[in-house]
Amino acid sequence: MARPRRRERPEYLLSVRASVILVLGLLTAGAAGALTSLAGRGWAEAGLAAGAAFVAAVYFFDQFVEKHEQP
Repeated sequence: MARPRRRERPEYLLSVRASVILVLGLLTAGAAGALTSLAGRGWAEAGLAAGAAFVAAVYFFDQFVEKHEQP
């Protein structure tokens, strides 16, 4: 009789921590781009503001979100 297969943990492309950090960065970038655009600036300037906000937010949240060691 064959032994039942043991379920292996699936490998994900990104960890939950990385996903949360990137989503928070995207939300920050969207808000910065929208506010810059609503302030009457051009789309190019809004895109640059969103890009800069994304980089700063990812750096900030990387320091802020606790790193959890895998067992």
